[in-house]
Amino acid sequence: MAAPMPSKALDASTQLEFCETHEHPHNRGYWRESVFINAQGLKLHAYDVAPPTGTQVRGTMIMVHGLHSNGMFEFMTADSECKHTIFEGSLADKLSKSGYHVFTYDQQAHGLSDGLLGSKSYVERFDHLASDLKQFATLARSAAVTSSVQSESLPMFALGESMGGGVVFRAAQLDSSLFAGLVLLAPMLSVEKLAANPANRVFKPIGSFISRLLPRARVIYLPPSDKFPHLRAEFKADPLIDPQSSWVRARTAMEMLSFCESAIKSCKQICTPFLTLHSQDDTLVDPDSSETLYRESDVTDKEFMRVDHMWHALLQEPGAEEVATKIVQWVQARS
Repeated sequence: MAAPMPSKALDASTQLEFCETHEHPHNRGYWRESVFINAQGLKLHAYDVAPPTGTQVRGTMIMVHGLHSNGMFEFMTADSECKHTIFEGSLADKLSKSGYHVFTYDQQAHGLSDGLLGSKSYVERFDHLASDLKQFATLARSAAVTSSVQSESLPMFALGESMGGGVVFRAAQLDSSLFAGLVLLAPMLSVEKLAANPANRVFKPIGSFISRLLPRARVIYLPPSDKFPHLRAEFKADPLIDPQSSWVRARTAMEMLSFCESAIKSCKQICTPFLTLHSQDDTLVDPDSSETLYRESDVTDKEFMRVDHMWHALLQEPGAEEVATKIVQWVQARS
């Protein structure tokens, strides 16, 4: 998985390089796999699925996973062995059958993608993640299938879950013309409740020091879900998920905290249409942040959907079918 930073950085990719074989252990042939080199010289692994033959192409959707996860885990569903191998009925399946070319990728230091210092789940700068998404969006637009129109004229949407939601938010801040719409699933825009957890409270005052001295140290504890304990079994069944996924590395944690402190104060800057979904029972990211985004953003085309019967992993919990249906309907109405 995570390879060290190359001694001589490679040039950033200008197109996706498609793989001849399926490298992800849970890909059963539904996804085409590819790789690209990001601005840091890291090789990132990507996946896409086109609409079925004969389906009118309506647009492109890029989906961004959360911390410790990967593209296949986040956007497929679990089989009887808790492995995320099932494509049929997943959000990606529903979107592709509705006419959208669906793309996702393993963020740096996740899944099959390289990571700095050879460390899983290690992020040196949060903006590196947003830059990766911006680059991938350009590559995906070039690789997207077309019907009777050019791909440049088709709308491109971005969906992000948890940390991926924060990445989508940041990319839209940096370039408001990048996407026609954003779908944010429990987006990481504020983590004050998590920071106040007794196991984490001591970190914030000394976090900057620790992140400089021991950047890869595991310091922030992520409490597991008591509401849906099956999620823990699914995490453990995925060979590409960080086995120490209950902890966040010091540098990664400080970058996330810094981003959130800035994001929650700058919601007004978001001018891209968006749909945000959140549960009041979310213990990992603050659910009130979605309400803040909805209230303070200047964009008129915005919607906040409460899913209080759920927790945080909105595509993997009871209620995921309702969430997926809402997402497809929202995107269809804007393309």
